[in-house]
Amino acid sequence: MFSDDSRFSLQSDFHRTLIWRVPGTRYHQENTIERHRYGGAGWLVWGEIILGSRTDLHVQSVTMTCHIYRDVILEKHVRLFRGAMGAEFLFMDENARPHRANIVDECLQSEDITRMDWPAYSPDLNPMEHVWDMLGRRIAARQPPPTCLPELRRALLDEWCNIPQDQIDNMILRMPRRWVRDEDYESRYYRSLRSTGQWDLRHFVMASLDAALAICNVDSMER
Repeated sequence: MFSDDSRFSLQSDFHRTLIWRVPGTRYHQENTIERHRYGGAGWLVWGEIILGSRTDLHVQSVTMTCHIYRDVILEKHVRLFRGAMGAEFLFMDENARPHRANIVDECLQSEDITRMDWPAYSPDLNPMEHVWDMLGRRIAARQPPPTCLPELRRALLDEWCNIPQDQIDNMILRMPRRWVRDEDYESRYYRSLRSTGQWDLRHFVMASLDAALAICNVDSMER
C-alpha cells in the first residue's frame, strides 16, 4: 500500500506547462517550476492506494501529528486493509517525523504491519504524487470552481471517489519500470538499499508488482 499526504488550497495552481527535455532529466531543476499548492487557506488530505482499491480520503485542517497519524490514519484506514490482505501486506509511508514516532512504531508492531523502507526526500518515486496530480486537475476543472473551504472539501471528497480505479492501477503497475529507468532513483534508492542491507526488499516489491501486471495481462487475454 502506498500512502501520502498533500495540501490543497483555494489558490492552487494545477496548470501544466509543456517543455522539451532530454530523457532521464524530468526532475532536473531546469525542467521544473514552482507550484503554489500551499498558498492561502486549504485542507491537508491523506490517502492510500493499492491495486484494485483505495482508502477513503481523510481531510483535516490541522497539521498531521503522530497521535492523529496513529489514531486516524493507521487505526481507521491502514489496519483494515492489513486485516483483509493478511501477512503479504506491505505499507509504504514517508520518512516524515510524525510517521517515525515511537507510538507509531508501537502501533505498527502491534498490528503486525510491515513498513517498506523508503529513501528520504523521494516524492517522485511514490505513485501517490501522480494521484494527487490527478485530483488537483479534477478540482481545477470543476465548473464553477470551489470558492470557499467547505466547497473545496466537498470537491476533494467527490473527485477522489471519481478518479477511475484503472488509472490508479496503471500508475502503480508502471512504477517498477520507472524506478529502474530513473537515474536519480538509481543513485538514491539502490545505494540506500545496499548500504542498509535491504536489497531483497526492493526485489520483493518489484516482483510483486510485476506479478500483478502479469495477472492483469492474463485476465485481459482471457476476456
